[in-house]
Amino acid sequence: MIKDLLGFLIDSRISSLSELRKRATYGMLVMLTAFSDIFPAQPLLHSFHALSLPEKRWVFAHPFIAKKAFHITQEALKEAEKSKDDKRLDGLIRDGQSDALRHALWMGMLSQKIAPHKAERLGEAHEKGNYLDFLHHRAEEGALPDSVAGVMDLYNNRQGIRLGTQNPKAAVPELKELLILAILAGEMRIVRRNKELKFTDCTGKVILADQYKNQWNVPRCLVPSNDASCPGH
Repeated sequence: MIKDLLGFLIDSRISSLSELRKRATYGMLVMLTAFSDIFPAQPLLHSFHALSLPEKRWVFAHPFIAKKAFHITQEALKEAEKSKDDKRLDGLIRDGQSDALRHALWMGMLSQKIAPHKAERLGEAHEKGNYLDFLHHRAEEGALPDSVAGVMDLYNNRQGIRLGTQNPKAAVPELKELLILAILAGEMRIVRRNKELKFTDCTGKVILADQYKNQWNVPRCLVPSNDASCPGH
């Protein structure tokens, strides 16, 4: 592995100092993970390759906490999945309360373990990656991302950071409960749907998907996470 890593770092095709720095940072990440006695390197490297370019840039900028962020992210996703059947929430993992919880819990857990502003930058990098997915027609949760979904996620990220920062010693179940209560109190944001679970604009008119195919700006409507017009609330 050392031989392969050295070859990667001294590749003659490297054309700039910035590229060399990026490769050195990536190499450092490889070394940190490969010689860990706790976690195997392969899942981390596989996950790194799956990241969007903005997320990879975040890793390059934070090589010493990237590994911790990876494992916190995995734990947050598992914990959010456990709450999918919580009858207090709508169970909607795309732009609903369960989606809000997933983002807020991810950011809340990160903010407890790493600097809150670093957690926020990672959340922003994730949304920039979603925009690149849109440009390349790559679906997220079965649909192309759009501007409203990005605004919703960033808003809920900040609420998660706020509660995680205010409760730095809260265990994951306690933090998750605080976030669920915040969702039920309308402190987060979801995208409005009608009783048939179709997305609507702020006047209640159904959004026709074909009419806005491959468009970033779709007139979907952000509402408080306890909005009574949405089903199940």
